[in-house]
Order: sequence, then C-alpha cells, then structure tokens
Amino acid sequence: MSQRIIKASRRFIFEAIGVAIVWTLLFKLNMWVFKSLEVNHFVSWIFLPAFIRILSVLLFGWAAVTGLIIGAIITSNPTDIGHTTPYVLAIISGVGPMIAVRFCEYVLKLPPTLIGIRPSHLFIFAITGAFVNVSLNGYYFALNQLPYHPITCLSPMFIGDMLGSIIMLYVASLTLKACVKAGSH
Repeated sequence: MSQRIIKASRRFIFEAIGVAIVWTLLFKLNMWVFKSLEVNHFVSWIFLPAFIRILSVLLFGWAAVTGLIIGAIITSNPTDIGHTTPYVLAIISGVGPMIAVRFCEYVLKLPPTLIGIRPSHLFIFAITGAFVNVSLNGYYFALNQLPYHPITCLSPMFIGDMLGSIIMLYVASLTLKACVKAGSH
C-alpha cells in the first residue's frame, strides 16, 4: 500500500475514535446532568450529543459517521445487546446526520469545505439534524411496532435534540469568545 493510503486510513481511524469518545463522554455527561429529564434510554428532553452528530459530520465526514455508530453502540442500553434495535439505532445515529448535512449543503448551496458557513447555518443544520433523527427513529419504531408513541417519545426527542444543540452552540460561542479575548491580551 502506498504511504498516502496508510496515512489516510490512520487519519480516518483517529477521527472515528475521537468522535466515538466525544459522543460517549457527552452522552454520559447528559445522563448525569439531565437524568431527571430522561424519557427513556433513547430519549431525553435535553440531549447534548445531538449537535456533535452534525458538527462531527461537517468536520470529519464518513469517519464521523463511523465514530457516531461506534459511540452509539457503546452507550446503548446493555439489556438490549442481544437484539437488533441498538445496532439499528446506532446506524440511524450515524447515517442520519450525514443525510441532514448533505441536504443542508445542497439547499444552502454550501461547499463541503465549510467555507461560507454562518451561525444561522449551524442552527438550520441542527433543526434538520433533529428532524432527520426523529423521522428515521419514528419510521423504525413504527416499522417494528415498538411501544414508543410519537407524542411521548418522538416529540421529546426532537425538542431534546434542539435544546441540546442550542446549549452546545452557546457553550461553543462562549468558548470562542473567551479564546479570542485571551488571545488579544
């Protein structure tokens, strides 16, 4: 194999593992901080990792999809491991953001290089990501006749993804402002 392929493979693996670690840590943080807002193991009224889905796919593409799938499997409900549901939901968690990102890039006419992206675009990405996530999960739940009612599960999922994304955008904004302020002194 050429050195270029080896280097690209290492980078892909590093990015995927990094995304899986960030997903897992944010998932655990979310479970700890917002435990009282959890609807079930799949749904919370505030879900901080939601924005990591979009941001990581924007930054790392298919490596992020792989990392999100791995992270979602790691954080799945251990009692469900013998079933297909955690794996299907993990694939939805990874592939859904790619669908949302590619759709937004197309509609907003953005190049995949992130050149020209504005904060308002990130909000649109977050809304689209939440919509795609809820749609794919809802379709899976309905197809498999799982006992998750749209109002009691999918509505909180959409709201949780949105609130989690808004909180993460705010934290990122404060962090960037602090870095700029520290760099100007």
